[in-house]
Amino acid sequence: SGKYHIMKEKLKKTIVRIVRDTFKKRQSFKGLHMNEQDHFYSILYSHLVNQIQGCIKEMCETRKDILHENVLISDQKIAQKEVDIMIDAHTKETEDERLSRLSEEYEELGELAKAHSYIETRVKVNPNSIDLWRSYSLFMLRNYGDVNKAEECLKEAITLCEDNDFELFLVYGALLVQMKEKKALIFLSRVTEDEEAQDQYIRAHVLISILYKFLGNDELSTKHFAYASRMKLRQNELIIPKGTLRESNPKAEVSTAFTPIPQLSAEEVDALYFDVIESLLIPEGMTKLASEALEFISDADSKQIIKIKAKIQFGERKYAEVLETIEEYLDEQKFDIEGIKILADVHYLLKQDEDSEKAYLRAIRRGANDPVISKTLGLLYIRSGKWKEARVVFSDYCNNIDSK
Repeated sequence: SGKYHIMKEKLKKTIVRIVRDTFKKRQSFKGLHMNEQDHFYSILYSHLVNQIQGCIKEMCETRKDILHENVLISDQKIAQKEVDIMIDAHTKETEDERLSRLSEEYEELGELAKAHSYIETRVKVNPNSIDLWRSYSLFMLRNYGDVNKAEECLKEAITLCEDNDFELFLVYGALLVQMKEKKALIFLSRVTEDEEAQDQYIRAHVLISILYKFLGNDELSTKHFAYASRMKLRQNELIIPKGTLRESNPKAEVSTAFTPIPQLSAEEVDALYFDVIESLLIPEGMTKLASEALEFISDADSKQIIKIKAKIQFGERKYAEVLETIEEYLDEQKFDIEGIKILADVHYLLKQDEDSEKAYLRAIRRGANDPVISKTLGLLYIRSGKWKEARVVFSDYCNNIDSK
C-alpha cells in the first residue's frame, strides 16, 4: 500500500546506517572487499525489509480498526478505541459481551442511537436467543416507550420458547394488557395452568382482572381477582385444597371451587397489586400499566404509592420529578434504604455529585449491602477526581465480589 512504501523509503537509510555503524564497531567487515560488503548490505537489507513487511502486515490485521481510520479522526475516538483494546486484552470478553457492554455504556451516557445499534447487532448475530429478544423489548420500552416494537420482540421470543415458559408468557401477557389487547388472555391463561408456580399464578389472575376492568367487564374482573385471592390464602395456609391433609395448619378451612372462602383484608388486596407493579411491570419497563394499576389501590394515602410513583418516574427518565417525589417520601420514611438509594441514583444521574455522595453514604450507614451502590459510589468519586476515595471503595467492592 502507499503507507507501506512511504514507510519503507524512510526506513531504508536508517537501516543501512545502523547496520554499517554496528558492523564497523565490531570490525566484522575486516578482510572483506568493498564489493563483498555491498553485496552483504543488499542481502541484509532485503531480509530486514521482508521482516518489516511481515510485522506491518500482522499489525494491520490485529489493529486494523485503528490503523484504517481516517487521519482526521478525533483524539477522543482514538482514545476510546485504545480503551476497548485494553478491555479486550484484560477481560477476554466475547464479541456478544463486548456489544452488550457498549450498549449498556452508551445507554447510560444517553447516546441511545449508538446503544440501539449495538443491541440490534446482537440480535442480528444471534437471532435465536430468547434472552436477547427480551432485552431488546425492554430496551425499546425503557428508552422509547415503543410498545409496538417491544411486542414484536416478545413475539419473536415466544416463537423460540418452550411450551412451559410461563415467565415469558406472563411478561408478554402483561404487555398485551398494557396495550388493552384481549389476546393477552391466551398467554395469561397458560400461566394459570400451573398452580405450583403460585406467585406467577397470582400475578396472571391479577393481570386478567385488570384487563377485564379495562374492557368494562366487572363481573369477570372480580372473578379472576378472587382466583388470585384464593391462591394467596392458600399460600398463607388459611385454606387448603380439598383432599389435602391438614398437617401444617389443622385449623385451616378446606376450600372447593364452589364453597365460600375467607376474604383478604383491604391491605392484603392492595399488596397483590403492589406485587404485580413492583415485581413485574416496573422491572419490565411497563410504566404506563404500572401507573394505571395504582388506581386500583384502595388506600390512597399509602406511602408505598409515593415510592412506586418515584420508581415509575425513574423508569421514564423524569429525574426532576423523581427528586421531588422521593424527597416527599423520605420526609416520612427517613430510614427506608431503597428510597435513599433512589435519591442517590437520581442525584448521580443529574450530576449533583455532592448530594449523591451524601445519599449513598447515608444508605450504607443504614445497612445497605448492595454492590451496585459501592460500584456507583466509586464511579462518582472518579468523576469528582477523588482518586483515594475511589480506590478504597473499589477495593472493598472487589473484595466483596471475590468473597461471593
